[in-house]
Amino acid sequence: MSQSAQSFQSPRPSQSPAGIAGTSPSPQPTPAQIRHSHTLPLKDVTVNDAFWGEEQERVRTAVIPYQWRALNDQVPGAAPSYCMHNFKAAAAQNARKEQQGKDFVPPTYTYRGFQALPEDPAHPEADKFYGFVFQDTDFSKWIEAVGYSLVHHPDPELERTADAAIDIVCAAQLDNGYLDTYYILNGMDRHFTYLKDHHELYCFGHLVEGAVAYYQGTGKDKLLKAAERFADYVASRFGREPGQLRGYPGHEIAEMALVRLYETTGERRYLDLADYFVTERGQRPSYFEQEDRARAKVDGTEYRPEADHYAYYQAHEPVVEQDEAVGHAVRAGYFYSGLADVARLTGDRSLIDAAHRLWRNIVDKKLYITGGVGGTTDGEAFSYNYDLPNDSAYSETCAAIALAFFARRMLELEAKSEYADVMELALYNTALAGMALDGKSFFYVNPLEVNPYACHKDSRLAHVKPVRRKWFGCACCPPNIARLVESVQEYAYTVADDGATLFTHLYMGGTATVTLGGAPVTLEMAAGLPWRGDGRATVRIGGGAGSGAGATGGIGDAAGGVAGAPGADATDGKAAGETAGGVGGVGVVGGASESDAPAGEVTGNATGEAAGEATFTLAFRLPGWVGGGDAATAAGIAAGALTASGETSGRVTREVRDGYVYLSGVWHSGDTVEFDFPMPVRMIAANPLVREDAGKVAFTRGPVTFCAEERDNGANLHLLHADVAAILADPSAVKAEEFDFHAGADGLDDKGLGEVDSVSRRLVRLQVPAWREPVPGDDGVKVGSFVIDEANDSGADATVRDSSEAGSVTAGTAGAVPASADGAVVPAADRPAAAPLYAEYKPVARERTTATLIPYFAWANRGENEMTVWLRE
Repeated sequence: MSQSAQSFQSPRPSQSPAGIAGTSPSPQPTPAQIRHSHTLPLKDVTVNDAFWGEEQERVRTAVIPYQWRALNDQVPGAAPSYCMHNFKAAAAQNARKEQQGKDFVPPTYTYRGFQALPEDPAHPEADKFYGFVFQDTDFSKWIEAVGYSLVHHPDPELERTADAAIDIVCAAQLDNGYLDTYYILNGMDRHFTYLKDHHELYCFGHLVEGAVAYYQGTGKDKLLKAAERFADYVASRFGREPGQLRGYPGHEIAEMALVRLYETTGERRYLDLADYFVTERGQRPSYFEQEDRARAKVDGTEYRPEADHYAYYQAHEPVVEQDEAVGHAVRAGYFYSGLADVARLTGDRSLIDAAHRLWRNIVDKKLYITGGVGGTTDGEAFSYNYDLPNDSAYSETCAAIALAFFARRMLELEAKSEYADVMELALYNTALAGMALDGKSFFYVNPLEVNPYACHKDSRLAHVKPVRRKWFGCACCPPNIARLVESVQEYAYTVADDGATLFTHLYMGGTATVTLGGAPVTLEMAAGLPWRGDGRATVRIGGGAGSGAGATGGIGDAAGGVAGAPGADATDGKAAGETAGGVGGVGVVGGASESDAPAGEVTGNATGEAAGEATFTLAFRLPGWVGGGDAATAAGIAAGALTASGETSGRVTREVRDGYVYLSGVWHSGDTVEFDFPMPVRMIAANPLVREDAGKVAFTRGPVTFCAEERDNGANLHLLHADVAAILADPSAVKAEEFDFHAGADGLDDKGLGEVDSVSRRLVRLQVPAWREPVPGDDGVKVGSFVIDEANDSGADATVRDSSEAGSVTAGTAGAVPASADGAVVPAADRPAAAPLYAEYKPVARERTTATLIPYFAWANRGENEMTVWLRE
């Protein structure tokens, strides 16, 4: 079947121009249209930001090809996926059915476990299903990332590979539209009988997401048509009509996928099905209980009540009654995202209120400072309120991504800066930490404190890995990172449903093109985040709109680092030697800066055409990380750091509301909005009810959370203290400085575990006044006074040196010397005891030092070593 292209009518609110000759005036927008907003089509938003542009290029050139090999079980040392094997097996079974006709005997269901593996891993049987019950989603997330990538980076070879894969997947689909290889190969007589745990509707949801993305990226609708057929089959089987199943997904994602399918096709039945799944979940009698009873009867086993366990699935009560985020954190995040989508589109007040309550519980009581969620390995779940352990944290990569999904949808529901602050926190920290800087290994779990010695010794920490893995049998996280990074521009902007306001939620270099007030408008953004807070947005209207597309740059040098001499003042976040406008100036797009034109003057655009004008509103988020202690003060500080050229003449006015500054009025092509948000280093303490963090502090700057690694600070990081008194007395004592971060690590085994290719990245690190407690028995090696030799700052051969010049040891071994006879480092815990286990209290000796902190997302890129986000006071 050919990959045909087809256009669909979008259900997005009309943006027809008002008061333009030849058109009818638009009706007055409703309050919901003014309050709600939606994302821009991916094709209308570009990213050439120095930071995110590099991340997207890594995904495009390294991660997507790598993951395709992983899907085909071609990555040495990585757990096999069996994903494409299963689709090929299902397609072959369909071909046999076509050939044999009435003589074909379909397989009868046989349960082979939640994960089925071949007896001989080197020779899997061609007609058998292998892997986890949800293995199909490896393909769906991969094709979603491919679709996003192809929007702005056409790649004929990649597209041919994707088209061939789609042909295989579509060949596996049954005549009725069903498409889940687990049941197609194991027996359709039991499909839709174990919704709670067998992920059929989860696979369906991811297939829809991938199909929509590929259609949007290429215009080809073969996979989209297959997804629609599957959706129609699901809609025929589920609902409240007689004869339909009153079930809902065990692992959510179908809810927000169906909303996306509705917004792509305009077919209301998909929104209705999403609404049903959201509102039916948790109703009484419990569908999952009925399902468990029926399955036990068929299997001839005893039914065992699990009512207390249904909170794991967010199915313990209807969502309109829920007020605490519970259960599996990824499922919850996906469900809450679908909830917010349905609430926005239906206007159901009870659903809106539920979304608000659940958001508040997460942000107020269950959110890590790294933007991660899900504190316990028991069920990969949210723990109880304020339980946020560091060394045993689960904080799954997918859960942070799900939180970003939820935050963006809350922004679409209503523009409040808190949603964008949390979204940004998740994006720049836990989501990115899930992938090594070379794009070839991944974290499933993201702890905030790691002691490799404990990870290898303590089975309670078996889930915590001190180095990333090449792949996972349950590989939900790697392709999830890829699809997020390749679509990150969708998180930067939304446009109000009344078509009059463009919201900027994230500051990243690139362009956004949209119709505002009936006029085509392109906003060209130059920004230096996450390392700098300054930048400029330039407005192009009419003939000038889009003229600078592809030309937008970041701030400072092309590597995306902080421009200027190393050394920064924590009070204003600027590197030493910078001017207010930034070293090298702000990168102006589409020609010379027009900000010096007289106030109110209509200037020409980059091509010399007559400039246009239009009336609309630009709303810019005021970041909460600018400092000030509370949201209102922070908003005031940020608002004072942002100015629009049209304000001088009075044709543009401002209003600050809910953490956004609304700039409204008559805009001219070439108008600019300049910002220079303070980016202080902030020393953060947790709520006193977070027991794990009592007596500890963490450091953030802008949207980035920082951590200490053994590589830079020596071992036994639990003995490293921030010098809180010195920092409070002089906040500028904390220095933020640019540097070249050199990633690279040899593998720890013959399969390349922990291996990272050599990669250099321009980052910012913090130098924090600190002190250390000595380790008993170190025999003169002062663990509290180690610094990195400047001559070796470039990376792999750096040494940790005692400031007294008593000697040096290999980086990362401080506090772990001496060595054994074979040269292996002996951890301090395994050396003969140099002090009694308990002794009378006496003040600890303080050895002054400077702690070096790096961005959390960059940890574990230089080999296995200790790490901590929180430092003791």
